[in-house]
Amino acid sequence: MDKYLKFLLLFIIFTSAFSNVSNAQTDTAVIATSAQCDMCKNKIENALRFEKGVKLATLDVKSKNVTVIYNSKKTDADKIRKAISMLDLRCR
Repeated sequence: MDKYLKFLLLFIIFTSAFSNVSNAQTDTAVIATSAQCDMCKNKIENALRFEKGVKLATLDVKSKNVTVIYNSKKTDADKIRKAISMLDLRCR
């Protein structure tokens, strides 16, 4: 009986942990940038990895658009735009 209770407790803990992850509201934003090269791509993608709520950021250098998937409870598209605009994207 003791093993059964431990198993049940662990099951409840894991179930509640994963249900919280699935409740996160994700949103997608496509943001125009002034990126010119792969160095700009790396700067933007790396910087957005550290922005609170950002799950994934991918820049297409050809179109100069960055697609960002983020948790809308933690951030919004305007905050992400501001973070991008603060980056130094001058090619050296």
